[in-house]
Amino acid sequence: MDKELQKAKEQYQNEVEFTDHDRNQVLEKISEAHQRTPKKRVFHPFPIAAALIATLLIGFLFLSNYDQLFKQNTASPSSESVAGYIVKIEDQRALVTNSENETSIWINDLPDPLDLGHQIEGSYEDHEESAIELNEYEITNNETVEDSRMTKNEAVRIALTEADTSDYERIVIRNVIFNQSEQFWSIGIDVDDSAIIINIDDQTGEILSEEHPEAEEPNLDEVISNYEETITSLKNENTQEIDFDSKDEVMDYLTQAMSYSLAESHIDTYIEERDDGLYLVPTEFPVFINTDEDYQTSQEDANTYHVTQEQDTELTDHIEMTFIITNHDGTWIVDEVEVEQLNQPSIEIESDQQAEEEVERALQLGDQYQYSYEGQKSPSEEYENQNLALIHVYEENDNATATYGWYYINMDTRSIYEYDLANNNLNLRYEYHDGDYVEVE
Repeated sequence: MDKELQKAKEQYQNEVEFTDHDRNQVLEKISEAHQRTPKKRVFHPFPIAAALIATLLIGFLFLSNYDQLFKQNTASPSSESVAGYIVKIEDQRALVTNSENETSIWINDLPDPLDLGHQIEGSYEDHEESAIELNEYEITNNETVEDSRMTKNEAVRIALTEADTSDYERIVIRNVIFNQSEQFWSIGIDVDDSAIIINIDDQTGEILSEEHPEAEEPNLDEVISNYEETITSLKNENTQEIDFDSKDEVMDYLTQAMSYSLAESHIDTYIEERDDGLYLVPTEFPVFINTDEDYQTSQEDANTYHVTQEQDTELTDHIEMTFIITNHDGTWIVDEVEVEQLNQPSIEIESDQQAEEEVERALQLGDQYQYSYEGQKSPSEEYENQNLALIHVYEENDNATATYGWYYINMDTRSIYEYDLANNNLNLRYEYHDGDYVEVE
């Protein structure tokens, strides 16, 4: 709003007395503007011809340089990173899986130095998925562990070969542990819907045992409660600062009760890093399943359960929430959370009184101001297709009325406009998002 309009507004607020006669004049002005017929405009051919010539010239330049533009846009695809164990090799193609973020990717034209069981870090050009090739890489964990004869990679290769994992779709190296006192390696592998533990003699490389542990049925109440308590325990009573020195420490703590990807999502959403430490973002924690209320369970496979519950809350309205609970290294955790909005709440305004209340809620002026619904006639033909209602905002002093302003509210979307009397225009002031009014700058 410019200085003249601001000055006029202050005069309205502090000096102007608004009578019934004045009110009628304003409404008559709105009615007259609505009936006003737009003037016919004189046709000027020169600007149109100039615009047409400019458009044709731009089109010619674009077409003449199309090949060059296309080459520039396709010559440098973005570089993507890859990290994990090579768990399967087929015809010079290698499957690389990462246990931390549960990702898998096939690499084509595997370089000669790389082999089954190698843990690698590298990058590839982001071409089509069927043509992924490493452009640089390094082999990690390729040194012997203290007091051992073999490296982690060698132990993993022996375990994968013994387990014959070639027929499995999902292969994840869950843990690689060297027992120093007993001189053997224990390799935990998740395959499809089951798990395998391979124990290997460090000195000879022979297989000592192969175990196929069956997952015990989880106590779902405990898994859900542990997940909730792990998140809510981050909050201190008197400060938003949390008692961890780094986000890596927070990750280690959260992954006791949830997957790496879910913990990463929570850290990104709820934790911010400042110069003096880590702080919780001032927002609500996620909605949790209430174990005191009924919920539905289903077993998807030996290592996966779904827990579903419908809830009504002030923030989310009516939702269906599903916790996907999986077995990781013998521990049941919340792997993923899915939330479905079952009914989208209507934002339409249903009464004259509600229109007044919504404008009051957006402006937040104070108790001294009053709000009066003045009908649903648009200010001009320009706004005729919008479901608008006029609200008069004013203050009464010593039997007189001082107008604060005139506002239109869209009864379908709750957008609020300030009415410019001088120009008979509407200026958007507030938009309605997720239950709150956001001021438009």
